[in-house]
Amino acid sequence: MSKHLKLTTPVKDNSLKGYYAGFVSRFMALVIDIIVLSLIMLVFHASVAIVLNFFNINVDALLKSTNQFTTIAALIFLIINLIVSIFVWVFYFVGAWVLVGQTVGKRILGLRVTSVDGNLITFKQGLFRYAGYWLSALPLLLGFLWVLVDDKRRAWHDKLAHTCVIYSWDARRGPWLQRKLLEAQAIEAGKHKEEARQAALKQIDQAADEFTGSQTKKRLPG
Repeated sequence: MSKHLKLTTPVKDNSLKGYYAGFVSRFMALVIDIIVLSLIMLVFHASVAIVLNFFNINVDALLKSTNQFTTIAALIFLIINLIVSIFVWVFYFVGAWVLVGQTVGKRILGLRVTSVDGNLITFKQGLFRYAGYWLSALPLLLGFLWVLVDDKRRAWHDKLAHTCVIYSWDARRGPWLQRKLLEAQAIEAGKHKEEARQAALKQIDQAADEFTGSQTKKRLPG
């Protein structure tokens, strides 16, 4: 199968019908996301620095201080700063994938992350996918490059989280989802019909019981 065919292989039996995204567009989207996150973190650290300077606090000086209390305070500050930074990175990716299926970079490039069934991914899938980024990056980015050889253009982190990336310009409800919706509507309509039938039978039984009771009373001797 040629690379061109792989690049435009349609997503089959998915809630969202589209085409699997190729390596170049996914890589460019990731570069844009890293730039956006770098700007966010730059603003965050600059804001923290302004606050520290306002109160004449020098973290480096506190770390070198012989006072145990000030040293511990500086370490706690650095740990909190690290935790906040990690949270921002995780929330940026996982939150965007779970809520709308697109980060800023993917939206600009017209990409969308979906579950293999075409739906938005769950929070658990998002965490697995983010953790899978590191798995894909560690062996010389081999996990990311796997997109070039995989028929469904899935990287290692996609396989780990059971996700795929499609072009959003052709992401629409496919025949599979429409068929499922029609089946669900038919089942629901059938339930209503069955409920109506049961209610009618119940009324008939009640009417029959009342009629039988009235006839019995008429036959009883006065």
